[in-house]
Amino acid sequence: MIYKDFERSVELVHERMGVTREEVLARSKTTNIKNGRQMVYWLMRLRGHKQSRVAQIVGRDHPTIAHGVKMINEKLDVDPKFKELWPECAGRKVQERIPRVKKMEPVK
Repeated sequence: MIYKDFERSVELVHERMGVTREEVLARSKTTNIKNGRQMVYWLMRLRGHKQSRVAQIVGRDHPTIAHGVKMINEKLDVDPKFKELWPECAGRKVQERIPRVKKMEPVK
């Protein structure tokens, strides 16, 4: 399932942004490629995949995925051209990190 979601996310990014699968997996810091890569992270998290699994697939670490998701959340808030590319995503947020639940102390 995760691999199908990854391929579909890459396909969407390629259709809308022109970023190829190879570019998503590469280390390029060119703005369009970086944004496309981060959008793949965002789409994968939107589909409910854990950061660690997304990180494994793209060959990154989970803080990189969290950072990319945060950047896309911000970009969807402030960049009208980016919102235009992804109208179905405007107004949606994906959590960069799933908050940890603290263990409750036993009642004495």
